[in-house]
Parts: sequence; structure tokens; C-alpha cells
Amino acid sequence: MPQNILLIVNPVSGKGKARSVLSGVVYALCRGGNAVTVVMTEYAGHGEKIVAQRGKDADVIACVGGDGTLSGVINGLMLLPPEERPRVGYIPLGTTNDMAVSFGIPRLPHVAARHIVEGTPKTVDVGSGSGGYFGYVMAFGAFVDIPFTTPQESKNAFGWLAYLAGGAASIQKLAPHHLVVEHDGGVLEGDYIFGAVSNSTSVAGLLKFPASEAVLDDGLFELLLVKHPKNPVELNAEIAGLLSQNYNNGELLTLLHTSHVRIIGDKPVIWTRDGENGGSHTVMEAHVCPKAMQIMG
Repeated sequence: MPQNILLIVNPVSGKGKARSVLSGVVYALCRGGNAVTVVMTEYAGHGEKIVAQRGKDADVIACVGGDGTLSGVINGLMLLPPEERPRVGYIPLGTTNDMAVSFGIPRLPHVAARHIVEGTPKTVDVGSGSGGYFGYVMAFGAFVDIPFTTPQESKNAFGWLAYLAGGAASIQKLAPHHLVVEHDGGVLEGDYIFGAVSNSTSVAGLLKFPASEAVLDDGLFELLLVKHPKNPVELNAEIAGLLSQNYNNGELLTLLHTSHVRIIGDKPVIWTRDGENGGSHTVMEAHVCPKAMQIMG
């Protein structure tokens, strides 16, 4: 049956690559008699507004861009009543594309577009926190912006964790946050240099979680906390644990599963939400919206 597809395009994504792939994407989406309406985003937050205003009239909302573009679509989608939310399609052109990795979406734009019209919808959870919604992560701490601002070529050559291991950051520069962390199973308190509340098998293209740990529709976040190291030995142990995916490494690394988290700092903490600015908060509270979205994969 023909579908109405609303295609939201971030024209600057992929260093402007969106423009060059658009015709092939639209051609693939139109197969089977589908009607495709193309809207270009013009400013930050525009995608969310487009979805909130026009999403209920579409069968599928597809987007061309990075994880930030998809995050905007998700934020607009969550403003719609559950019964009016269309399915979502993603054509990834960003740097990290963590959500594409988690959902098994191909990197070639025309192939991803074909999956939108021919694939099977996957029901996934959505996170709510920091005054908005997120598709895969809320994170704070040491060099949290590096994975989202470093060119992919540099990541491939060095990597964020290798950057730490190579001595580019001393322990003195790893400013800790004293936090009280409330979760489903109890309360933690300590000095942490990094933390992530995620629903993804990949965070920033560098932290990986096996599919057995990160189940995308189980109503649970993965909460990863990294303690402030007291000396280089502890720092190296943390890096080794992150690289080997040994996330419960004594008292240095903690990985747990929770449907709700409340993190209280003794001073404001800067957060990133799906790789974008998540604001500065003394108290950050997040909860899972179970099975809130269907994405084509």
C-alpha cells in the first residue's frame, strides 16, 4: 500500500553531502507509489518543530542527517500522542551515527532509504531527561565533547580512549564531579569523571556495549559510571576496562541497568544529549519511555 513519507533533510550534514544524495534517496523512497514530501531544516530545532506540526499526517517520518538530526525528529515525535506517532526512518550522514549502528541501518544512503520502505519496523525505547528526549545517550564528564567534535579520521587514527592513554590528559585535568546517583537498585555516591545514561550498543562510536547488555526495547537504560582515578595505575585500569568492555572493574567502573536515574551534583554538571548540548544541571533526572518509537531497519 502506498505511504505518505515526510522526509526531513539537514542540508549541511555530511559536509553538505545531503544535497548530492537527495535525488537517489527520494527515488528509492518513491518506489511502490509512495508520496514523498521533502522539507529542509533551516536552523537548530527546526526538525522537531516540523515533526510536531506535520508528523501526524505521515505514515513514515524519514530524516537525512546525523544523530542530532534524528534526535530532533524523536523530540518532535514524542510531542505527538502515541496513537498518532508515525514510523521513523533514518538515512545517516553524520560523523558517529551511533543510532544507525544500534538499529542495523546501512551507511549507504540509497540502501538505507530502501530499508525504510522495505524493512521491518523495530520498536525501541526513548529516554526522557534534561528537559527533552534522547534516542541513545545522556552523558557528562571528561572530554565528553571530544567524540562528537573530533573528525572521524582522527578518531580512527587515535581514538578517544587512546587519547587518554597516550598521556594527553593528566589526572589533574580529569576534574571529578561529586555525585549522588539514585537508580532502581539503590543509591551510589562518589567522585566521577564520566557517566553515560544510554540505550545503545554504541556511544560516540567508541564505547561499545554487547547486544546482550544493551537491549533497546527492555524498558531499561545502561548506566555507566567511571570513578575519578587516584593514580596512573587506576587510570590505566579504567582505560583497559573500557577498551575490553569489562565495565564492572572493581570499584573503578560500574555498569548497571535501570529504568530511572536521578543524578545530584554538588555543583552544576554539563551534559550532552545525543551528541548535542544538554545544558548544565545540578540535578539531572531521566526515565525510560518504553517502546515509544518504531524505527525502520
